[in-house]
Parts: sequence; C-alpha cells; structure tokens
Amino acid sequence: MKKLIISLVCVATSAIFTSVSAQVFHQEAQFGSIGYGFGNIGNTVVKSFNNNANFNYTSVGPLFLRYEYGVSENFGIGLNISYLSGVASFNTESNGEIYRNEISREGYNIMLRFNWHMGDHHKIDPYIGFAGGYRNNVLTSDFGDPELENVSNESLIPFGFEATFGTRFMFSDNIGAYVEVGVARAIMQIGMTAKF
Repeated sequence: MKKLIISLVCVATSAIFTSVSAQVFHQEAQFGSIGYGFGNIGNTVVKSFNNNANFNYTSVGPLFLRYEYGVSENFGIGLNISYLSGVASFNTESNGEIYRNEISREGYNIMLRFNWHMGDHHKIDPYIGFAGGYRNNVLTSDFGDPELENVSNESLIPFGFEATFGTRFMFSDNIGAYVEVGVARAIMQIGMTAKF
C-alpha cells in the first residue's frame, strides 16, 4: 500500500510539470472518480480485538465512487458513493475449550456532494467538499464462545455528513488523480479521476 501511495504522489508531482491546456474546473465540466480510503475508525475498533489468539482481520475499502458536475465556475454538485466491509476472526478459551469467533462489519454511503473550487488553475484543482445523505453501518458477530454475547447492530440514524479538503492533479486534459483529507468514511483518500 505504501508503494501505491508513493507512486501516486510521484505521478501527481510530475503532472504539475506536464502541459495541460485548459482550466481544470469550470462550468459544465463533468468528473468521474474512483478511489480508496485510509484511516477508518470502524476498522480501528474491530482491530482492537487483536490481543486474542489467532486474530485475523481482512477488509475491503473504503472504496469511493464519485460524479461531479460544474454548476458554475467555482461550484460543483454531485454524488458520492462509498463502501467498506471487514471480517475479524479470533480464538478464545473457556472452560478448557477453544472457540472460534467472528465479527463482521459492512458500511456504505450514498450522499449528495457540494464542492467549492478555489482559484483558476490549469494543472491542479484544490477544493473544499461537503456531503450529506444516507450512511449505514452494520456490525454482527458469530461467537462460538458461550461466554461471549453475540451482537447485531445497525446505524440508529442512517444519516451521514462529510467535510473534506482535496486537490485534483491533472496528467492530461482528461485524466488525473485526487487526494482528499477530512471527516469522511476515511480520513484520507486517493484515487483516479476522469474529466469528460
């Protein structure tokens, strides 16, 4: 994963020195993006069980899929979809018996997103983004250990809010990468973007 981050940073840095012919963001511009997130709080909570024997955690995501349309020269509106899942398994011992236990989590968002783009740049596109909409998280367990009580929880209020700062780095007129940090499904996101 570190190699992927370093590669994207190198490509994004070299993109600053490549020729791009027009302003990155403008009215009626359309962008589609796909990305991956790092630093998810739910994953951290599930990993807290790692002091148990034979602990194993596998996860996917958070994955991000986005669309944005330029409503004006500095303002875009779009759709933000994200997904993640993970399964933790571990052993416990009770009354001389060893039991296998599992905790599963799944979460997804479908949110309306608003971005305010700063400046008039030809290679980079810094922006502040806000999103709000449906957000759901499901946590379930399958504990073989009779001493542990199974849980099944879902979001009480399936509404979420995100606030991020990001930048697009365009390699050409239509292809680029993005980086975002903030309060979202992941603290940091990186990915590819296409302008059409």
